[in-house]
Amino acid sequence: MKKFIIIIVLCLGLASLVLTGLTFMKMFPQKPTIKYGEFPFCLIYEIDGKTIEVKDTLICEYEGFAADAAQGFYRTWKSSLKSGKTRITLFQNQELEIFFTPNINHWEAGAFYMGDNEIYDEINIPFPNAWYTNDLESKRLNAYIISADEMLEKYKIKLLSWEINPPIKNTFN
Repeated sequence: MKKFIIIIVLCLGLASLVLTGLTFMKMFPQKPTIKYGEFPFCLIYEIDGKTIEVKDTLICEYEGFAADAAQGFYRTWKSSLKSGKTRITLFQNQELEIFFTPNINHWEAGAFYMGDNEIYDEINIPFPNAWYTNDLESKRLNAYIISADEMLEKYKIKLLSWEINPPIKNTFN
């Protein structure tokens, strides 16, 4: 009888460990099937009456998992421009830089374009507006939106066209 009770207790303990393990595994998001993508883009803008065309490619790569108190465990992505630049500078002087990029938040662009819409189902592209920063010495990016009207009035800049390849359809397992 004692052996029978010991076997039942061991089986219940083992079942408890398996269920706890399965619950813990469900806390982690699934890995993406497609972990790398390239998204060619073209920005056409006008400054002081001169038309400029910029072509580059947004590169997105799966990095792994991270966790925080607000989101729990989540997939992380990094993104960069193939040219090596961090953004397209439209105008810069001693106090201000006006720029455009599909990649204002590295994780946001990567998740969006790689089809990870559990995280983001849209991306913050302000076209025909752009971003500006007046924090030129800091390594951090403190960027703010500048309206198309203000860009045209103060700096003679007008964004004419923004095209980028669409996000992929990814699966996760």
